Amino acid sequence: MTTRDKILENIRSSTSGREMELEEISYSFDSENLLQKFQESLNVVSADSHLISSFDEAKSIINSIFPGFNRCVNTIEEIDIHSLDISVLGSSKDLHPLDLAIIRGEFGVAENGAIWVNVGDLSDRTIPFLCENLVVLLDSQTIVSDMHEAYQKTDSLD
Repeated sequence: MTTRDKILENIRSSTSGREMELEEISYSFDSENLLQKFQESLNVVSADSHLISSFDEAKSIINSIFPGFNRCVNTIEEIDIHSLDISVLGSSKDLHPLDLAIIRGEFGVAENGAIWVNVGDLSDRTIPFLCENLVVLLDSQTIVSDMHEAYQKTDSLD
């Protein structure tokens, strides 16, 4: 019996005597719907998404949305945008203020717009939290349906 089945069984037993039918929620999307659902979830949390076909296009969009940024950390070599050399900084406090961070996402979750970031790819794990604006590049083919699938996927990552 899975954890989910145990939870549903506990709910059923605690609501005995009441007329209540528990329904399973299924997030079954094809890849096009996954992307659409993911974008809708991002929109709910006031995040923008852009479909791009090249790193040059990403650079152009970043420069148009964030013109004149002063302090940036860019962890994606393929996007040629000037970045702070954080290897010479003493601590995370030296990043302040950080106008923009550009990082890579491992996969996204259509259900809620969450994006898994491998902190091993970051020289300082505080970067996504310290920046004023965060850009995350994510391959649309890596979007999963829900958190159940996301947790399974994290088990296979290093």
